[in-house]
Formats: sequence, C-alpha cells, structure tokens
Amino acid sequence: MRPELFSLGIILTLITILTFSVLVTAAADTQDITVNVTQYSEITVYPSTLNWTQIPVGHAGSEYGGVNNTTIINTGSVNVSGIYLSVDTLADESSRPYGTDDASNYAAGGVITIKNETNSGFYFAGRIEWNWTKEIAFSDFSAVEDANTDVAAWGYLKNATNEYVWVVGANSTNGRCNETDAELAIETDPDDGTTPTRTPTDTDITYDSGDENYGYFFVGDRLPVRFSCVAVAQDCSKIYIYKYDQTAGFNSCDAASYLHAGQLAPGSDVILRVDVWIPKGIPYGDLSTATVTITAG
Repeated sequence: MRPELFSLGIILTLITILTFSVLVTAAADTQDITVNVTQYSEITVYPSTLNWTQIPVGHAGSEYGGVNNTTIINTGSVNVSGIYLSVDTLADESSRPYGTDDASNYAAGGVITIKNETNSGFYFAGRIEWNWTKEIAFSDFSAVEDANTDVAAWGYLKNATNEYVWVVGANSTNGRCNETDAELAIETDPDDGTTPTRTPTDTDITYDSGDENYGYFFVGDRLPVRFSCVAVAQDCSKIYIYKYDQTAGFNSCDAASYLHAGQLAPGSDVILRVDVWIPKGIPYGDLSTATVTITAG
C-alpha cells in the first residue's frame, strides 16, 4: 500500500473517535432558598399635593376642575387598621378672620370636604365657624336658654351654597361651653332673613363630653351637618365641624368616624374623594395652605 493512503486512513479513524467522545449527559441538582420579611408598618398617600384654582364663591371645586382622588396605600408589611385624618385648620386660622380682605387669614382646611368608600356624602375635614358678634335680626335663640344655660355666641354655618344659623349656650354660672350644661342648636333651613329660618333647635344634637379646650357635640340625622361632630370652644368663640378626626378629645364625639376602620392588608389601598366648598363672602386669593395628616393604627 502506498504510504500516503495508509496515513489518510489513520487520520480519518482518529477524527471519528474524537467526534463520538463529546456526547456526554449533564448532571443536575436543586437549591432551597428562604426569604424572611421583617415587620414594618407604613402607609403612603398619593398624590402629595392637591390644588384647586379660580373657584368662584358659592360653588364647589367639583364644578370647576372636578373632585380629586386621594389614594392611601399600605406600603408596609403588616396589616393596618383605624385609618383617620386630621387637618391643621385650627392652627392656620387661629384668629377670627371675618371683616378682613386677606384670603390667607382663612385656612384652606376649612373648605376641604372628604368622602370615603363607605359613606354616601362628603364631610368637612375640619371647618371653623366663628361667632358673629353682631345681632342677627329676627332670630330666636330660645332653644339654648334655660335655668342653667345662657345664650353665649351665634353665627352662620356655611357650605358652598347656603348659610344656616347656629347658636351656643354656656353654663350660666361660669359662661363656659365645654361643660355638661352647654347647649348647641343649629337651624335646618337655609337662611333667608326670616324668623322661621333663624330659629335653631337642638333636636338630635347631644353633648358627648368636654375637656379643657372644647365641648364635643354629636349631630344626628339633620342638615346641614348630619352625622358630624361639632367641637365648641371653651370660651364659646367658635365651633369646629369635623367627621374623620380620631385624635385625643375629638374622638369622644359619637359621630367621629374612621376613613377605613377595618384591616388593610399590605399592598391594598383606600381611595378618598376630595372636594372643596367655597362659601360666599370669602376674599379672593390663596387661602392659608392646609396640611392633612393621615394616620393608621
């Protein structure tokens, strides 16, 4: 045999052997992985800012730009419950603003209204109504006058469209509106300047408790603040209307409620509807910016 043919045969044989030697099956195994999440309580509120502009007096923000949504998300790792809010109206509007033409003397918190996922209507986040100081003609305040109580202050409770007369009666001995003898009466008819619309009554309004600062009243199923709470200042100079505030003192009112009372699991959310009601007789411009604090237990 020729030498070159013999060498070629050897080479072909070696190639064949090398080709078959790489066909090997791969091995497999498994690995267990465990993860533990720590307990952490946190809620996040979106958006961080709400804004309404150019709202005419006597109208709601829902008529000009709409109602805003606020979303409360449980961004922690444990269930939360008892979600409520407080607003800084009392700090922002610390003195009587009536008779001034500066909008910043009025708190934006006083015109904010809230609707949660379960209640059918909107409620004030925290609105102040100050005493009127002048006489209200043709009024009848007899509902708060008796042997233990004297008429102490009166005014107008305003929403976006109407005004309602209110009056408070103080303890006849010391003139305080935070004691059990204190009385609150609210007119249910919009004011039209006549005695029938200026005769507030105390029907379905109950004094619940008092502390050094306020007397707390429950208002039942009656306009204009049905199922709301009214805190009357100790010196009778103002009333404060709210619904969803559970801070100390304010939670003693039987109508004080939660935005969301039940358990909210991690990753779940609560959606609020937020509007503003601009009463008549308020100066144009920017109201004092409100800060709403939402708390979960």
